[in-house]
Amino acid sequence: MRQWTKSGAEITVESRWTLVRDDRGEPQSVLVINTDVTERKKMESQFLRAQRMESIGTLAGGIAHDLNNVLSPILMAVQMLQLKVSDEGAQEWLKILQANAERGADMVKQVLSFARGVEGERVALQPKHLVKDVVKILKDTLPKSVSLSYEVPNDLWMVSADATQVHQVLMNLCVNARDAMPQGGELTLRAENVTLDDSYARMHLEAKPGRYVMLTVTDTGAGIPSEVISRIFEPFFTTKETGKGIDRTHNRPQPRRLHQRLQRTEQRLAVLRLPARD
Repeated sequence: MRQWTKSGAEITVESRWTLVRDDRGEPQSVLVINTDVTERKKMESQFLRAQRMESIGTLAGGIAHDLNNVLSPILMAVQMLQLKVSDEGAQEWLKILQANAERGADMVKQVLSFARGVEGERVALQPKHLVKDVVKILKDTLPKSVSLSYEVPNDLWMVSADATQVHQVLMNLCVNARDAMPQGGELTLRAENVTLDDSYARMHLEAKPGRYVMLTVTDTGAGIPSEVISRIFEPFFTTKETGKGIDRTHNRPQPRRLHQRLQRTEQRLAVLRLPARD
């Protein structure tokens, strides 16, 4: 049973109703005792979610092995074609195909790591190379009705992260942005150095003071409706027929290593902040 407190917060309660009788044994009133069980219900939900994730991890491990068997001949065929094809345009497409097949193999490794409960490998990397790589792929795949631009400074700080994970996060956000602009629009990727102070960290519980590289994906789409924006990071929640939407972004890099924030304005804006290396 759901109720609302005086402050307007919604809570879940267990309600017990007891019939109270008078001295003659006649019904006099009903005693109602409501107990707030909101936290208990949240814990039960988290436990059930953990069980589902464990089952999915076991299933994903088997699927990942099958995907490896699919990707291996694709990579072999691409390498053979690169030796036989002399056309420069075709060679460029083969390079893109090889890079994405190799990235797919890295994603399969991530699935296997997830199934085994192992975190991805984090190394020192320069985010501007990731941004430029994503832009290169998008230029070849986005519809002509979507205008693509990016802004990356030359003095961008180094970060410690899993390159494949960050690449996939950016690609997911850009694909979501494309889907939000069926009639076309503008898509912009930005990277910049930022420093979060103590006052900002106190206002955002997941943030910690320090140096960050901020990656921003902006589009001119319709934005996220207010009725679903509070659910976008729920596992398996999606407004699409297929896919997992933005929750991939939340589940890729762990929250302690990635502070992320999504703002809803006249434009659609997603912000990722990666801790910079000292």
